[in-house]
Amino acid sequence: MARTSRKGKAGQAPPPAEARSVTYNTAIYMRLSVLDSGQKNSESILNQQAMLERYIAEHPEFTLTSVFVDNGESGVDFLRPAWRDLMHECKAGSINCIVVKDLSRVGRNYIETGELLENILPLLGVRLVAINDNYDNLHITQNGQLIVNLKNLVNDIYAKDISRKVSAALHTKKANGVFIGSHAAYGYMKSSENKGVLVIDPETAPIVRRIFKWKAAGAGDALICRRLNNAGILAPNHYRLTKGMVKSERYRTCVWMGKTIQVILRNPVYLGHMAQGKHVAALYEGKPARRTPPHEWVIVKGTHEPIVTQDLFDAAQERGAT
Repeated sequence: MARTSRKGKAGQAPPPAEARSVTYNTAIYMRLSVLDSGQKNSESILNQQAMLERYIAEHPEFTLTSVFVDNGESGVDFLRPAWRDLMHECKAGSINCIVVKDLSRVGRNYIETGELLENILPLLGVRLVAINDNYDNLHITQNGQLIVNLKNLVNDIYAKDISRKVSAALHTKKANGVFIGSHAAYGYMKSSENKGVLVIDPETAPIVRRIFKWKAAGAGDALICRRLNNAGILAPNHYRLTKGMVKSERYRTCVWMGKTIQVILRNPVYLGHMAQGKHVAALYEGKPARRTPPHEWVIVKGTHEPIVTQDLFDAAQERGAT
């Protein structure tokens, strides 16, 4: 935090508080959860930013230096890319004030959020302002802190309740064979008429068939990768980048690898069966995301058009990973 001397000239009292000024290098932080919005890139982020920038403009002690956005991130933990970047800047001393819409944007975990507000930020000398909660840790009173603790507890309970309801709804959809993922498996795309239904992607489905045929004929994973890369066929995430399905430029360097081949060969989705639940998380139970073994997947047969036959699929499985 920027500091000013409390000493005046010799024999003089320090100047009154209103005559002293502190300028805060201020960052605004915004978060929007997929659970809250149902989708990423919501206009709510733009609304948050407009409100926060207007607030800073009305308070001359704040100098806006950075904007941090976690779009589509849960508030039940602090493992968010933009938040981690923000904390790095605070620890480096380049930011000494954070302005947010409300405390729920900071976090919805009662214990971790309380630790942040009461210990971590004061230790770093970082001021936190939550506009809608009328919270400013520079002027917090004991009664005010009690109210903040209560709000954090409510935010925690709310997040777990939403997580429980969403988990139940998603489980029902999975059991009914409704696709709930963000991206269809390579070889498929979401139906334009119903996003819960998969349809064959005419550009990539032939590549999937070729991979299965090569494997069934005895080609190893490394050989299949070389054939695909040498033919200039884009790896799945690179292909999604060109179609605008993903945004990160890091996918532009993706190439075919053995792990990608194995994921395709083992996926029953290519038989026309919806296979979901490969990664699960129970935020309301405090359980982090984990990869599940195949016997725990939720598989509903005959939900969409297959790309390969059962005989070809079985023949590829017999070859195993090579």
